[in-house]
Amino acid sequence: EGSGTGQALIYPYYTVNNNWTTTFDVINTSDKALAVKVRFHEAKNSRDVLDFVVVMSPYDEWTAWVQQSAANGTQLYTNDKSCTSPQNISGAEASNIAYTGEFFDGGGTGNGRLREGYVEVLVMGVADPTSGGMLDPDFAAGTVPYNALHVNGVPRDCAAVDSAFVATTTQWLPLTDPVTYVGTTADSLGGSGDPKAR
Repeated sequence: EGSGTGQALIYPYYTVNNNWTTTFDVINTSDKALAVKVRFHEAKNSRDVLDFVVVMSPYDEWTAWVQQSAANGTQLYTNDKSCTSPQNISGAEASNIAYTGEFFDGGGTGNGRLREGYVEVLVMGVADPTSGGMLDPDFAAGTVPYNALHVNGVPRDCAAVDSAFVATTTQWLPLTDPVTYVGTTADSLGGSGDPKAR
């Protein structure tokens, strides 16, 4: 965007070992709406153990923390109102699916691998939610920037934002919008985010 602030942020270490809590704070310093991918990687082999999207309003701040879960892994919490996909990420647990079963990498399969690692935050997209047609609800109501924009401290419609990031077909075709999902979750490719498979 030419602002000199970059498009990637790496938190080099998170841990919940010994009942530690690690906090995160991401600030959008621009006057644009941002869609950012937040991805947690475990320390042993950088396997993806939790991922989601945060859609930030201009000058928005998103905060969260991780702590040890009852299952002896890592659990994410947030009180933030910014839109996410999946929509309700507070309480999401890191998953070992990326290093167990068919994805076994020889590094062990225990939940201890979930308790420390690093986090990457990557800008996926940038939009101006206040320009031109974005101010016209009839034009912009279906768009992510318009619905993610905070009005009196609360985004307009986080459910609409979330639906824009969830695939509803097994394959997207060029110049088409996915309308219905064909298949079952068993047909989905394994993933390590929350939900664990899409």
